[in-house]
Formats: sequence, C-alpha cells, structure tokens
Amino acid sequence: MPEFESRAVRALVLLLDVHFRRCVATWHDAKAADVTLPPSAEPHYHSLDALLAHILEAAREELVWICGQLELTEPEVSRQSSVDQILAAWKSALVTVSDEAPYEPEFTSGWGLTYSISSMLEHVVMHAIRHEFQLAELLSQKA
Repeated sequence: MPEFESRAVRALVLLLDVHFRRCVATWHDAKAADVTLPPSAEPHYHSLDALLAHILEAAREELVWICGQLELTEPEVSRQSSVDQILAAWKSALVTVSDEAPYEPEFTSGWGLTYSISSMLEHVVMHAIRHEFQLAELLSQKA
C-alpha cells in the first residue's frame, strides 16, 4: 500500500476498498441466487448485469472526476477494468493529495451536484454501501 499524504483520503480509499469488494461479493451472491431486481425506469436497474456495470462505471468515473478537479494525472482505468484494477487505481491515484485538498473548494459533478473532494470520496463509499444493502435485502427476500 502506498503512503498517503492525507490520512483522511487514505481512510476513505480503504473504506471504499472494503465496501466495494463487499458490494461485488453480494452482487455475485445475488447472481448465483438468480435474484431479480424490482421494476424500474432507471436503465441501471434493468438487470443484475446492468447494475454491476453501473457500480463499476461510477467508481471509475468518480475517480477520473476527482483527479480532474485536483489536476492529477488521469488514472489508467477503462470501462473494461476489473474490480482489482479499479481499486488499485484508487489507491495509487490519490496518494499525493494533501490534507487541505479534500475540503476546499467545491466542484460541480457531471450530474450537476456540488461536492468537495472529501464529500465525493464519501459519496463513492456510500454508493457501494447502498448497492450492497439493496442486494442483501433482495437476497434475504429470496431466502
């Protein structure tokens, strides 16, 4: 694990690693149990495969967004990147972020909401947690 300049960034990246892996593991359990997502107009929820693609793409896009806002080198992650590649990119891309950078200023996201780097990092972690929770509930209803 690289040495992070910011302990706050390090903590959120490590939390992302834990919860992202749990989310993907729960997705695999749901896939094995043949869980069906509830009907939704949102295309990301039309199937388990679409949901996983959404989870992976969001993690990739949010890392690229953070790096862009902080004028860091764009991480080498593509739409075909694996879970391990995405998480490795998170760990390596943000090591030079200082303690001050996560809090000021705020930036507008691609979906129009305003985030500081810290709040986007928290959003990324919660995104994985929310989908893990959603899938776990659907699995428990299937049992």
